[in-house]
Amino acid sequence: LGFSAVNAEEERKRRKPPLIERTASHEELSNNVPIFNFGLIADVQYADIPDKYNYVRTLKRQYRGALNVLRNAVTHWTDGPKLAFVANLGDSIDQHNSSNGETYKSFRKVMAEFRKVDSPLLNAVGNHELYNFSRQELHEIYGPAYFSFSSEDTKGWRVIFLDSYDLNCIDSVEHNEEKEEAYRYLARHNPNNIKKFGVDWSKGLSGMQKRFMPYNGGIKENQLAWLETELSTAESKGEKVIICAHLAVAPGSCSNSAITWNYEEVLNILDKHSNVVAYFSGHDHGGGYIKRNGVHHICPSCFFAHDFLFNHFCVLCRHAQPFKCIGERQRSLSCNMRSVITPTRISLVPS
Repeated sequence: LGFSAVNAEEERKRRKPPLIERTASHEELSNNVPIFNFGLIADVQYADIPDKYNYVRTLKRQYRGALNVLRNAVTHWTDGPKLAFVANLGDSIDQHNSSNGETYKSFRKVMAEFRKVDSPLLNAVGNHELYNFSRQELHEIYGPAYFSFSSEDTKGWRVIFLDSYDLNCIDSVEHNEEKEEAYRYLARHNPNNIKKFGVDWSKGLSGMQKRFMPYNGGIKENQLAWLETELSTAESKGEKVIICAHLAVAPGSCSNSAITWNYEEVLNILDKHSNVVAYFSGHDHGGGYIKRNGVHHICPSCFFAHDFLFNHFCVLCRHAQPFKCIGERQRSLSCNMRSVITPTRISLVPS
């Protein structure tokens, strides 16, 4: 389905099951009085089809089980403290729905679960949205592709959602000049036949060059200018900022093949501002984390692409020491971020 071939053994080593620890309870989370809580999830990718392995046969994708895990997440959200919002980082349904004529049926099932949470739902556009919907349809069901959000519950904070696919060559529903522009851009960086499926799109590419894949995208000039303005405005008001998008922008936070084409331009803007706290992204099903120039770049791992479907989340618990990530089948990592984090619940606590 458009994933380039990579060294399978290298992929298996990178995604070996991480440390298994316990998860934090609502009571433990409440010991750190939060500024506000919000739910977060990425890459649900539901489809009513049997389990299948990924392109390089390193992970079995459990398409039907994904809906059950989303239900677990919704239960977790609704059983705990009030959420200021829920962040859906994109890929709500899988590409298979388009080829099976199940796009709208599957999408309705997923959104029905999200609607059980009495909090605003904020959606990022992922590549699988573009496999299933036209841009016009996405605007009607999601609203603007990039936007900022704030409310009484998030006072002093601004949440920015970016459109990682502002420039893309996916849009399988539409064929226009913008799509050809993306193909021309990609052809300058990737010598392979990027218009043909089944081809090793990564052949001859190494390091950060591997981001130039047809299933990734870029952020165009107008959106970059908008981001600069949003961060400057937030800074002038004394607001801290959380950024969400489908694609990552920080090398090291995920695999090189899952990063925004022009990530350097985004990082250049972030580096000008001291009020950005965290950048959340999806897309890389293995997940990852890196702290860069004071900003926490967090990519939660995708539950549907593993052989364990329940309680697949991590928590960053605040103690006297820096936060430690604990959770079932999650990487163990530490950071100084003043937050409590799971792919289903984020609690911001005072510094």
